[in-house]
Amino acid sequence: MSTTKEVCQHFAISDRTLRDWKNDPTFPPVAGTQRRPLFEISAIEDWRALRFRNVETPESNELRKTLSELKYKKLEAELEQLKIDNRTKETKLSALLGAYVPRPAVELLFSKLLTDLGDWCDQLPELVAGIMPKSHQSKLKKRLAKELNDRRNEMEIALTAASREFDNAND
Repeated sequence: MSTTKEVCQHFAISDRTLRDWKNDPTFPPVAGTQRRPLFEISAIEDWRALRFRNVETPESNELRKTLSELKYKKLEAELEQLKIDNRTKETKLSALLGAYVPRPAVELLFSKLLTDLGDWCDQLPELVAGIMPKSHQSKLKKRLAKELNDRRNEMEIALTAASREFDNAND
């Protein structure tokens, strides 16, 4: 237990401040007599920690506000980075799973497919005419060749239009 003088020296306060503290209903119990009170310094330290913990000053409010803003901005930046990382991982995963095929590869595939189809269409009139009676072969070859050529031209126009539309959509 400590005297008034010892408590004042320990906390670097005046007698009047200690009297004001004693008038606070939450102040720790005082032992001794009215003229010679005795205090427990550790109890007063605990009381001060609780009492002054919530004291706010304009400076502390401003610091708290600035700290909150900085924490919020940091969290926002971290969230944005996580979103970017997630999109990157999704894109890589989609590529690994074959969801994306490089456009040149697709164009090459369709080019090969259409070339082979065109070659087959060129041979088709001969093949069909070969199984027809001789009297109909010449007419049938010409008619099939014209029909297949017309369809090939229609397909080329449609593919060109689709390619332009795709290019415009991705620009």
